[in-house]
Amino acid sequence: MDRLHVNYVELTRHEAQRCRELATQQREWSLAHNVRNYKADDSASNLAIVEVGIAGEYTVMKALGVGGFYAINTEGTNPEGDVLLPDGQWMEVKTTQRPGLNMFVASQHDTFAAAYGALVWAMPEPRRYAVVGWCTKDEFDRRKWLETNMPKPMWLMSWRHLHSCQHWPLFRDSEL
Repeated sequence: MDRLHVNYVELTRHEAQRCRELATQQREWSLAHNVRNYKADDSASNLAIVEVGIAGEYTVMKALGVGGFYAINTEGTNPEGDVLLPDGQWMEVKTTQRPGLNMFVASQHDTFAAAYGALVWAMPEPRRYAVVGWCTKDEFDRRKWLETNMPKPMWLMSWRHLHSCQHWPLFRDSEL
């Protein structure tokens, strides 16, 4: 794979607040429809987890210049993916609060449904995120391994195998 170039994105206070509002809406919808967030430990949905996920999705959209808050689904999860790309394909965005972690998918899903996946690290600094890179679904499926030495089993792919966002096929480098 190409040399990784991480795209750092800092959300404004307004953007961070909007992510919090959308997370609250999504959490309320999930609770009202009895949809359990498989990432949460014991509750139907953990607001902090949902907020980080929405911020990661928005960060990818901002880094790639493809959409904004209007594109974020607040009514549960979309089985096709998180970010609708200009060519009509979907991207699954995985966001972790621990920089250095790998691309992941919960073991009950086996893979993501979208054509592409992206990994985002929430950095220790407030409102700062790193779009680590992206891969195709086929690349994830070829390189993944099942990690069971975790609180919940996950399919993982090393972040070192991700493509840099500079080499996203739908954009020229000058657009990033």
